[in-house]
Amino acid sequence: MRNFTLIFLLTLTGFVTVVRAQDATVTPNAPVTKIRSVIPQQYQHNYVFFNPAFAGSESKREIGLTGHKLSMGETGGPANGLIYYHAPSGARELQTGIGVVASLESFSPYTKGKFGFVYARALQLSKNLRIAGGLQLNGKFLNINYQEWRALNPNGQYITSDDSDVWPDLDAGIWVNAHPFFFGASILNVMSRTFEFKADASRQEMREALLTGGFKIRFGEHYHLTPSVLMQRGLDETVSEFTYSANANIKFLVLGASYRTHHDKNMPWAFTGGLNIQDKVFLVLSASVPEKEYSQLLKHELEANLRVRF
Repeated sequence: MRNFTLIFLLTLTGFVTVVRAQDATVTPNAPVTKIRSVIPQQYQHNYVFFNPAFAGSESKREIGLTGHKLSMGETGGPANGLIYYHAPSGARELQTGIGVVASLESFSPYTKGKFGFVYARALQLSKNLRIAGGLQLNGKFLNINYQEWRALNPNGQYITSDDSDVWPDLDAGIWVNAHPFFFGASILNVMSRTFEFKADASRQEMREALLTGGFKIRFGEHYHLTPSVLMQRGLDETVSEFTYSANANIKFLVLGASYRTHHDKNMPWAFTGGLNIQDKVFLVLSASVPEKEYSQLLKHELEANLRVRF
């Protein structure tokens, strides 16, 4: 664990040095469009992806895999996938959480990827109160296909081939377990890097704040209900986006529903269903159906999540 901590700190120092050395390459006043972070529809099954302090908080090792496809049945639509692993280490009173996360997103004409190391430290203040803080050190790339970009803007500058840009970044968060309640807060894209491309194709990741919280209601050993809420807000924005969710475990069944506020008027409702095998293997599917007035423009949205605890 000491070796992992040393490697993490040395890597973080090196990344900060690179950022300082390359800040001067950004062209001032260049037209840049900001892009948001994609949070899984089943956010309650992917907390470690957007809050590094969650790592190891449930005292079990966990591997997770999520795939998301917008506009099912149409080729070329936005799609993304993520995979993670996290685990606890050390005594419960002062515990370390470690992990790795990776994701890949496709939204024409761009492809975006991320690979990150997660490190968290937690303090057990009492039997039911645990507070943790964490960092996630990321390496990110953004690739553009100029042929697809020109198809979206036929009157723009004529450019061919592909291009890509790579930057480090950092996420930070806190996580509180106060049985039966939980609460998390995180800042994504702390460095808010700009991926520089030709013409007006450059993109900058928006620095964002996320808050989540909920509680678990138990009705017996194999029956419980977990209402929760997620707030996402760009620090340059004036409006917060909320997602309300409720998930129920009924023996081996997982059922749930979520509602997204004004930021997704096209498909605000999502419904989930899946299997829970002895609290060790979870396979859950989530589907969104477009509102009637958008049914001719959009297809169903589908997300699948697999988690294994051991």
